Amino acid sequence: MEKKSLITGLIIVTVLISIFSILKHQNNNFKIASGVKMVPSVKLASSASQSFATGTVDNLISESPYIVEAVQTGEQTETNYKGVTFATNKLKIKQVLKGDLISTNDVITLLQPQIDEDPVVKKNGHVLLFLEKYSGSIVKDAYVCK
Repeated sequence: MEKKSLITGLIIVTVLISIFSILKHQNNNFKIASGVKMVPSVKLASSASQSFATGTVDNLISESPYIVEAVQTGEQTETNYKGVTFATNKLKIKQVLKGDLISTNDVITLLQPQIDEDPVVKKNGHVLLFLEKYSGSIVKDAYVCK
């Protein structure tokens, strides 16, 4: 059940990342900062995990320890764990929008399952990510999408 919740959450985050990428390119004034309104609001699917049952972007922002703008560096490896293939990407941080343990120009590791519903960040892909620290046995010192 935990794997299903993780996959559902990752699917939702991928959709949100796509929406934010489109909005950012359409509106150069798009920022996430204290006191700045973010328009439009996005509601998540009703099948989302319980933590996002109320489903607003504000919830995602408040529940994500880290929000960053990053670019994939070209370094990617694959790991098979219990029948699921995971991609491990190196991402260079371009801007930190939330969180104090990650800094601009840091290179972090992002762990993602390789499934159609959650496309892996592509080489040189520019992304907005809502992250939390990964804890598990697949890889050390990594982050996963919230």
